[in-house]
Amino acid sequence: MTALAEKKLEFTKEVSGIEDVKTLAALIEAYRQITGKAKVNGKPVSAIRLKFDADVIRHRRGRCRT
Repeated sequence: MTALAEKKLEFTKEVSGIEDVKTLAALIEAYRQITGKAKVNGKPVSAIRLKFDADVIRHRRGRCRT
């Protein structure tokens, strides 16, 4: 068994032990954001779009408001 396969098996066992619905829901949502499968109002949204912040972009481009 490869190291990756062992890590996946270990993680699967850990996830299988989750008994709290909120914890499982948070884990699923985090996984979907990481893999780019997140949805808002039933529509797919990329992880980049979820983290969009116009003020941060303006600041990085040197157009910040002070």
